Amino acid sequence: MNRLLSRRLAACACALVAATAQAAAPPHYDLARVVAPNGARTQATALGAGGHVTGIVYSKLDPRQSAGFLWTPTSFHAFSPFGSSTSWGQSVNAAGDVAGGLRTTASTTSAYIRLADGTMIAPFRGMGYESSGGEGINASRTITGYVVNTDHVSTDVSWHDGVTTPLQTAGYENNLQLAINDAGLVGGWVQVGPDPRTVQAATWTDGVLQLLPCLDVQGCQVSGVSSDNRLVGSSAIDDFNSHACLWRDGRVVDLGTLGQDWNSSAAGVNASGDVVGSSSQTAYSASVATIWRNGRIHDLTQFVDLPQGWTLLWASAINDAGQILATASGADGTTVDVVLTPR
Repeated sequence: MNRLLSRRLAACACALVAATAQAAAPPHYDLARVVAPNGARTQATALGAGGHVTGIVYSKLDPRQSAGFLWTPTSFHAFSPFGSSTSWGQSVNAAGDVAGGLRTTASTTSAYIRLADGTMIAPFRGMGYESSGGEGINASRTITGYVVNTDHVSTDVSWHDGVTTPLQTAGYENNLQLAINDAGLVGGWVQVGPDPRTVQAATWTDGVLQLLPCLDVQGCQVSGVSSDNRLVGSSAIDDFNSHACLWRDGRVVDLGTLGQDWNSSAAGVNASGDVVGSSSQTAYSASVATIWRNGRIHDLTQFVDLPQGWTLLWASAINDAGQILATASGADGTTVDVVLTPR
C-alpha cells in the first residue's frame, strides 16, 4: 500500500511540475503582417492597448516623403497632417489616437495629434515655438514631447487639453521621454555627464524628475512603461554590451540574455509582467526577438508559425491583451513588421 501511495504521489508531483512549466511558457501566437495595401514600405513604431499600430509609410514615388499611418487587422489609414509631405506616427493609445510629428522646414518639425475619427490637432501651434515634437500619448490624450523656442532652447514637456507643462530636468541635458501610461507616468532617460553615452533611466510624475538606478555602471534607459507602472529598458554592463532590465518600485532587476548571448534589451512590458525585446551575441551582431515570462527568457520564434525562411529579429511592444509588435526578416532579407496575437 505504501509503495502504491508513493507512486501516486510521484505521479502527481510530475504532473504538477509539467503543469507549472506549461504555465510559465508563453502561448503560441497568430501572425498578422503590418503592410500598406499598395505595397509601400512601412515602419511600425508603436502598438496600442486596443491593438492599433502606428508608424511611417514611405512614398513609392519619392522615398524622401512619408506619412503617418494607423493599422488594424482590417484597415490601413495613411494620413498627412496639415498637408505635410513628410510625417510619421510615434505612439498610439487604446482608442486609436496617434501622436507624432511632421516636418515643417529642413530643420524644424511640429507635433500633431490625430484623433481616431480623423480630426487633426496641432497642440503647440500659435504658442511661439520654432519647433516641436510628440513622443507618447495616453488614454486621456496627454502627450509627451519637446518644444524649441526662437532662441533654439529645447524644453521637454507634457501637453493636455491646451495646457503645456515643462518636465523637470534638474540641469541635465539631452533628455528623452519614450513612453507614458494612462496614470501619467513618463519613462525615458537623461544625460548625466559630458559624454553623450552617459545616460541614466528616469521617470517623471506630474513633471517631477526621478532618476532610476542602473545595473553596474552609468548608462541605462527606460523604453517601455506598463499600465501598472512597471518599467523596462536596458543597462550597460561594460563598455560594449547591455542587459535588458526591469524597474519595479525603484529597484532594478537584470533580466539576462538568451543562452550564451552577451547583449539584450527590453522594449515593452504589460501588466502581467511579460517583457519583450531582443537578445544577441554582441551589441553588433544579429538579434532574435525574445519574451521574458515568469522570470524566464524565451526565443519568441519558437511560439510562432512563421513562413519558410522567416526569423523574428526583435519585439518592440506588448499590450495587456498579450499582443506583441515585432519585426521579422523574410527569406529574401527584407524586413516586415508583424503583430502577434495569443491563441
